Amino acid sequence: MSWQLSVDFGTTYTVAAVSTGDGPPEVLEIDGYNRMPSLVMLHPEGRLLAGRAAVNEAGRYPERVERTPKRYVGVTEHLPLGGEMVPVTDAVAAVLERVVVEARRRHNGTFPERLALTHPARWTEGPLECLKAAAVAAGLPAAYMVPEPVAAALAYTEVHLSHGDHVAVYDLGGGTFDTAVLRRERQGFVVAAAPGGNPHLGGEVFDERLLNLLGRQLAEVDGARWEALSAPPDRRWARAHADFLTQVRTAKEQLSDRVDATLYVSAYDRDLLVTREEFESLIRVDLAGSVAELLRTVRSAGRAPEDLAAVYLTGGSSRIPLAAGLVHEHLRQMPATRGDPKSVVALGAIRALTPARADTPPPPASSVNGTVHSGPRPVVLPPMPNFLVPAIISTILCCVPTGVVAIVHAAQVRGKQSAGDIAGAQDSLKKAKAWTWASVGLGVLVALFYLVAMLSDPYQY
Repeated sequence: MSWQLSVDFGTTYTVAAVSTGDGPPEVLEIDGYNRMPSLVMLHPEGRLLAGRAAVNEAGRYPERVERTPKRYVGVTEHLPLGGEMVPVTDAVAAVLERVVVEARRRHNGTFPERLALTHPARWTEGPLECLKAAAVAAGLPAAYMVPEPVAAALAYTEVHLSHGDHVAVYDLGGGTFDTAVLRRERQGFVVAAAPGGNPHLGGEVFDERLLNLLGRQLAEVDGARWEALSAPPDRRWARAHADFLTQVRTAKEQLSDRVDATLYVSAYDRDLLVTREEFESLIRVDLAGSVAELLRTVRSAGRAPEDLAAVYLTGGSSRIPLAAGLVHEHLRQMPATRGDPKSVVALGAIRALTPARADTPPPPASSVNGTVHSGPRPVVLPPMPNFLVPAIISTILCCVPTGVVAIVHAAQVRGKQSAGDIAGAQDSLKKAKAWTWASVGLGVLVALFYLVAMLSDPYQY
């Protein structure tokens, strides 16, 4: 029987989902878990390991490990592992291949009929081609590329959404944070405005905050031992360091369900207690900034929070209770979430492969790797406003020097957006507006000065 596969290749974890025939999609268990570390390792024998196999060897060869290979996609062609430069495509392919091996094992060795790969909505042609090439290297068929916020919305969607409704997606993952506003169409969703986010915010940042807190406590007990644990001088301490990081991450995840967590530090042979209140105090500023970015994204789509039909939470770190609480507080509606928000994107991507109802016409064809498939319509981000016309008008009518600066920044907006630098485009737009208003202000001041001078001595003029 034919089957379908979707893969959400995440910064710190990868999740896959499968569906067979007309059956409902389900998360694929890999090595007994519903998510697999995206970590890759170059074994001394030259083999690339991924997932739990790589995790098991990471303590022995920490210099040969990359925990977040996704960060390199579209940024550089190679990543360093143990003094060797490994093609990024090969590293990503190793992660996808581990997923494929497990998925095929459960389907009598057959390959999936259809494949969906998810990706950040801000990715442009470079990183998308890298991900497609990795899928081909892993032996997978040509893939349907599904933006992560679209997949998340598809996973949450029920019949209560109407054509034209807008939803917001708050995606707080292990290594990155993304926001998007989507508009409901007859056959799915389209991105309503340029997505936002922070490529440097996620669970890893929170891990570091918690690690530093606990590290200060351990340093007070034995400073020399903490120095060895935090900067391992040999493989024995490297293993202890890896164990400690695992304990920190486990404690962080437990605090989403409990008010406190205890972790055992083997290097000290002692337990440490951390409370949810302590943890939330460490990350409150980060989460407040993430909600502010979500609000900015909503407003950039020409919407107010009360215009949204729903707010969807996805990404492993969105399980943190404070995240949902702050979203509820500032957007004034309860966000939708699931017990395992990390699986949301993979499950939604499966829905993108086939129509939800038998009487729904199939989605229009799209071309992937030169092959035409009936699949989801490609999502094209609408151009950002660049404030160029007001900048030109202020230059002509108000103040030339400041107006020229405004024009320069306004002209950079679309180019940066096309290159995938959304943060840079937003910064240029902000500067274009600031210099335009500065030009207008100077023009008004000069006009007022001239008017006052003329009224004080009308015969001189």
